[in-house]
Amino acid sequence: MTQATFRPSAAVDGPPGYRERSGQLVTIVEEVPAEHDPDAGDDDVATLYRVRFDDGVETEAFEDELDMTDDAEASTGSTAL
Repeated sequence: MTQATFRPSAAVDGPPGYRERSGQLVTIVEEVPAEHDPDAGDDDVATLYRVRFDDGVETEAFEDELDMTDDAEASTGSTAL
């Protein structure tokens, strides 16, 4: 599974405490299908993902709120140059 670092862009706090969770590692559960994304028809809206935090809380996040890594990078702590 792909993991990412959560970087919320909202200026106000939203569920489940987005600002407090900034910098936490999440697992990408799935891409939210367009029929379940109310903003999917807008051309400038980023892809929406279902994500899970290490404590089991699941929520949705836009792709621009996620710094993506792959399993190898996450497990070794290395980054590609």
